[in-house]
Amino acid sequence: MHRHAAKIYQQRDTMFKLPTIVLSTISGTSIISTLSNYNSTISIIAGTISLLAAVTSSVHSYNNYQSLSETHNHTSKEYARILDIIHNGIDNKQQIVEEYNRLLQQSPPLPPCSIKALKHFVKKYDLTLDNEEDLELEIGFLHNNENEKYSIEIV
Repeated sequence: MHRHAAKIYQQRDTMFKLPTIVLSTISGTSIISTLSNYNSTISIIAGTISLLAAVTSSVHSYNNYQSLSETHNHTSKEYARILDIIHNGIDNKQQIVEEYNRLLQQSPPLPPCSIKALKHFVKKYDLTLDNEEDLELEIGFLHNNENEKYSIEIV
């Protein structure tokens, strides 16, 4: 789930970053061209593009998508590490429980689209969960090689 969230935030980061770069470049070029020969129409267009670039950049900075992506990516790796320890045999159960509880407390909230993606996965593979609240927990998707079916383990 956190891997999904990291990808979503990375896409949003790119979605705001690229237009900001393009608009800023166009704006700068337009302003330089108006310096050589003044044209009020070009000046208005350059100003509008510059304003649009500034708004896009502000929205991008405010939402902080890159940081959110990195945080969810790190959280995903931490959950995967804990699952790997569990699957390879637990030496110190109390330590794993403590690490898991710490990670659960420090994990960033999942975006609604990640919860929706999980619900779609559950429905697509006809899986069941005990209750809707379980969807908000970190879910490990496990592939069972014996019968080639997916199962969900709530960790």
